Amino acid sequence: MYKFCISCVLLSLKVQSYLTINYLLRDIVKIDKFKKTFNIPALCLFIALFCFLPLSTVADEVEDSLRLADLEVIDYDFFANSDTLSIRRLPTSFWFGALFGTNWSVFYGDIELPLIDNDPDLLGRTIDFRTGVGDGIFFGATAEWLPPLSDWGGILRLFFYDRKSGLTDTDPENDDQETHYTLESEYLYLTLQPTVRYDIKNLGGFHLYGGLDLELLLTSDVRRIKHFKNTAAITWETLQTVKPTSFRFGANFGVGYDIYSLDAQHSMRVFLTPFVSVHTGTNVFSHEIFGRTSDRNTIYLRTGFALRFTNDIAKYDTLKFNPSYVVPPEKQSVLAFETEVVFPNPPPFEKIPTEEIVRVERPVLDTIEPSVKFEEPPEEPPEELVVIPNKKKVLFFDKTLGTRDKEYLDVLVEYLSSNPKLNVRIVGHSDNTGTLAQNKDRSDVRAEQVFRYLDEKGISRGRLFKRGVGSIYPNETNLTDQGRRKNRRVEVIVIGR
Repeated sequence: MYKFCISCVLLSLKVQSYLTINYLLRDIVKIDKFKKTFNIPALCLFIALFCFLPLSTVADEVEDSLRLADLEVIDYDFFANSDTLSIRRLPTSFWFGALFGTNWSVFYGDIELPLIDNDPDLLGRTIDFRTGVGDGIFFGATAEWLPPLSDWGGILRLFFYDRKSGLTDTDPENDDQETHYTLESEYLYLTLQPTVRYDIKNLGGFHLYGGLDLELLLTSDVRRIKHFKNTAAITWETLQTVKPTSFRFGANFGVGYDIYSLDAQHSMRVFLTPFVSVHTGTNVFSHEIFGRTSDRNTIYLRTGFALRFTNDIAKYDTLKFNPSYVVPPEKQSVLAFETEVVFPNPPPFEKIPTEEIVRVERPVLDTIEPSVKFEEPPEEPPEELVVIPNKKKVLFFDKTLGTRDKEYLDVLVEYLSSNPKLNVRIVGHSDNTGTLAQNKDRSDVRAEQVFRYLDEKGISRGRLFKRGVGSIYPNETNLTDQGRRKNRRVEVIVIGR
């Protein structure tokens, strides 16, 4: 209680010193911005006064003496003349060692990579890689400044081998080949980590730390793998030219526990410190693709061990042998007692009276006819038959053209007759109800239906480009009848020469 009272008194003195410094600076510095109540120079001096003039009480001195007693190691050595050499050792403020462990990463954000394909319909298409996970290992060295009588200290860690890898999969595409992509990435960093450490009182070895991460990229390897099935599982690996950012700036926060492990040659103490920390920072990837910005970042967890050592400061004292010393007799005290506990007989249990539960039938409610009648919405008018260049028109049919399809093709014939410099691309599609070869034949037949109709109407064959692509580009899902009907189609596109 007295320590709390003294602390409050000293805190009030520090607040009064802030007000005094603020008043003096407002009189000395004749600038308007320093005449405000919130005086920046006075606040800086107050923070320095508050931080660097710690409270010093009798309780603190007692606590320091207890901490020294915990840190002190006493060794004894004996001489031939029966004298005893007492060696009292305390650790220095500087520790050195090595550390190792694993990285556990979670990648988030969208990174878009171009899809390289010779098909003109796929030009400009990208692959969007989203959240992924990864791992890695690290090795490094550590240097620490830990004053024996202070709760605060500093740590400087250098990770000369800091490897992080990532794995991201896309969802399977809606095709028969179950096409999906995997992005494998591996980065090797040189990382400098300055941190501040705080020892938790009364928890013996537990400490918190936090600081900065300065990561310099040494090497990187980013690969895109395409997975698809074509009578067998096939993978196609492509080395990506996109590079991650060369420097990352981040922050970290962690917890560790010091375990006293070894006393080496009565002059050095060794500690094993398991630790875990959370890290985040600036983007791993940031690049432009087709006028859009693609970013990716990571948050990762470090788990590892640090093996630290320090040389002790030794104080020597010789205890002379006293031949007249007599060892006092040993006395032993015995305390014996007997206790008898008697439990009285418990009272008998009384039966709780109950009442009979009568079942009540639920009444039947009369049905009420609704007084409001809903009218069905009118049918939508048919789509206007208009030809628009470079816009896809889809014709849905199974084996033969429908009446509505022929009406559109008649409009297309008139449009092409009026515009002799325009051509037509005809692409037939199918569902997945057969083999790849069967679906390809069916799509060819559908494209041929449109091709023959336009040819018979007088459109030159040199202006008609037809092909069938089978079931590899579905418009809807092939799991339902309606979706399969939507996939049995022909796409007609008017293009320039």
